[in-house]
Amino acid sequence: MAGLAFLSCCLAFALVMLCRHSDAYIAISPAKVKDGKCLYENFTIGDHESVHDDKHCHTLTCNLKRKIVTLEGCPSVVPHSHCWLDEGPHNGSYPDCCPKIMCDPVAPAAVPVVPGVPLAPAAVPIVPGVHLPPAEHIV
Repeated sequence: MAGLAFLSCCLAFALVMLCRHSDAYIAISPAKVKDGKCLYENFTIGDHESVHDDKHCHTLTCNLKRKIVTLEGCPSVVPHSHCWLDEGPHNGSYPDCCPKIMCDPVAPAAVPVVPGVPLAPAAVPIVPGVHLPPAEHIV
């Protein structure tokens, strides 16, 4: 019995961690069933198949046995300072249609350089549009 309780705790912990690290919202909605397929709004979806709803930027997946459709869509995001939310329109299906976080480029002078200490390649920030000299040229 103690083993079952431990297993239940481990499973609950794993589910909580998966939910905390999700990059999307997940919703479940009842679906009508006809001819072995889920009917949801204007979509006809086969069992365990997914379709893209580009109008609402989410993916719909049918579970025929439970008579539900799972919706997976864009996460809610809040940009930090010097960044903003570009809500599009973005072309494509989920997740390509989701809003993007855009940030001001960092000036090369903002990269800390200690005289006489070469930068390790991993210490050079990757910033689109900013080109830094190779580490061996920084003194």
